[in-house]
Amino acid sequence: QVAGLYPRLRLFELLDGSSHQRLIWVSAPAGSGKTSLIASYLSAKEKPIIWYQVDAGDGDIASFFHNMALCIKNAYPRKRGMLPNYTPDLHQELPTFSINYFRELFKKVEPGSVLVLDNFQDTGESVLLDKVIKFAVNEIPMDVQVVIISRSDPSSEIAAIQVNEQFSLLSMQDIHFDRTESDSVAALRSDIELSDTQYEQLYDLVQGWAAGLVLTLAHLKKDPTFLTHRKFDSQNALFNYLVSEILSEFDEITRQVLLKTSILQRISLSVATKLTGKKCKEIFQKLSSNNLLTIQHNYIEGSFEYHPLFREFLNQQLNEISHSDDLKTLRNSAGALLLNSGDILGAAEQYILSENWSALIELINMYAEKNIRNGLHETVEKWLNYIPTEITKHNADLIYWYGMANLLVNPQAAMSYFRMAYKLFFKNNDIKGIYISWIGMASCVIFGGDDYKEGMDLIEYHNVIQKRKFKPPGLEIKAKYSFCVFVLILYSDPQNDEFNYYVSEVEKLFKIIPFKEEQILLGGYLVFYYQFYSNNKKLEYTADKVWKLLSDKISPNLRLIITLSQTIKAYFVGDFTNIRTIENIVNELQNKYGKISLISWNYAFLAILYLSYNDKENSNIYIEKFRCMLNTSRRHELVHYEYLLSWKSMNDGDHSASLKHIENCLNYI
Repeated sequence: QVAGLYPRLRLFELLDGSSHQRLIWVSAPAGSGKTSLIASYLSAKEKPIIWYQVDAGDGDIASFFHNMALCIKNAYPRKRGMLPNYTPDLHQELPTFSINYFRELFKKVEPGSVLVLDNFQDTGESVLLDKVIKFAVNEIPMDVQVVIISRSDPSSEIAAIQVNEQFSLLSMQDIHFDRTESDSVAALRSDIELSDTQYEQLYDLVQGWAAGLVLTLAHLKKDPTFLTHRKFDSQNALFNYLVSEILSEFDEITRQVLLKTSILQRISLSVATKLTGKKCKEIFQKLSSNNLLTIQHNYIEGSFEYHPLFREFLNQQLNEISHSDDLKTLRNSAGALLLNSGDILGAAEQYILSENWSALIELINMYAEKNIRNGLHETVEKWLNYIPTEITKHNADLIYWYGMANLLVNPQAAMSYFRMAYKLFFKNNDIKGIYISWIGMASCVIFGGDDYKEGMDLIEYHNVIQKRKFKPPGLEIKAKYSFCVFVLILYSDPQNDEFNYYVSEVEKLFKIIPFKEEQILLGGYLVFYYQFYSNNKKLEYTADKVWKLLSDKISPNLRLIITLSQTIKAYFVGDFTNIRTIENIVNELQNKYGKISLISWNYAFLAILYLSYNDKENSNIYIEKFRCMLNTSRRHELVHYEYLLSWKSMNDGDHSASLKHIENCLNYI
């Protein structure tokens, strides 16, 4: 809301002078008028605004990317296509992802627009978000600007951009009212006529601090002698005194509504009404229309937010007058209401603050899988870390979620958690838990390991499960379990007596499974199997069926399994129909996401395909691409690279070099 705000012409000129900068950082303490300044400036200049309200949840970088995508979608509903989805497996490629994310984002933003990131300090010391902003700056078009509003100065990571003159900083010294501005605001807003002495006393008291100035002017109507008989040690002391005076003028119902709703970061009218048992709409609309420390969000109907200092004051008052048990009851009620309204992060915060671990555990069990799938593994692990160790170490479900949160970012840690969970599940005779924790361990080996010897241990665990005659609870778990057994045996023990049984089991599940992700995994690895066992007919059928599942809506890794399957098919069957499409998809994903493991394997198999036809130009291209993405800590990648070089040398007629590369392969093995 910008109606009634004092136009800061001095600062408008400063902002005009920064109009060529890609990024403006506005930094000053709470209550300095940062948000009001930017809102009034952009309104005066009639610039299109995209206003993003940063909160603590954005400290999880995946949450920031997800919420920013929703913000852009809301601003431009007619623009097609979603921004890339950030998932845990992309954490090592954050620079590449960030650059491409913002490149795509700014393609959707209308020329002349300003993207505002308000309350940036709420993320805490988020090093990753600072890095993301640094990567984003170079992608901001010349006709678009980004403004960051924060209580804190930019970190050294972001401040380094100043060297390139790409951003400017407005500090507290710039933003606080000077004497002339203070007098002008006082003349505009005061309900009583002030003397020259009072103007001077007013400026000496508040020192250009916007919140103090506005509240003092409001209080002078009640106590005209206030400026002559009151002294304060700090701005906070002044603020708290003035707000307590304002509160004393409200009726008891209004005071209770304000105190109880202060536990909410953003206030939904429906949640506030149920939480307080009072009709809240009129109260909040009156506060916001009078610009009395309450903001109404225009982009969410029936949504309000207290000024940070006001909320802190109300929270302090609530803590002082409430018994700890009553406060916990209030927070638990708020948690349940927020959960019911779909605000999972808000509900979790209330349960954490009330130390309601049973409710938090229930929330984690309900929403951890979805959050991890959406890349919010850090958020899930943060929730888990709040729960006392004495509870966690005896709870197999929580230990399992620790494993899932670490699966794609730290497979070794995940394996340790899954092993602990497996033992507890087995002790408790929890069949579903036994299966999902075993699948977790197997996934660490299949997707995150470099040594399939660990797979042999898991086959022993599998044998124990089968001897106990535990049946998989549901088709989805059965498909994942069968897939893992099949892959582990394929790579670590293909002479296993059960191998043929699991091959036929996976083939059967591939035909009937209704879950797209599992169908792609099953089909993709069946293609790998068929290449080893020279079953070209089944290979072609399976690769083509998987190809039909290709979609921009599935994850990058699933798309890469599909393209890899089709490349293998081209090699064995000689069908090059889809190769150009495959190359475009893989190269596009590489440009967008960087060094994903499956991209390198696509390059390796494209190199094999062209080597087999002695196409030196294209084979050299993909051998080099594979080399550039080589992870030298993974032996099987080094083996494959030496294998490609051996083949290349053979095609070049250099048999001694070819032999040398084969010897290198054997040494790595």
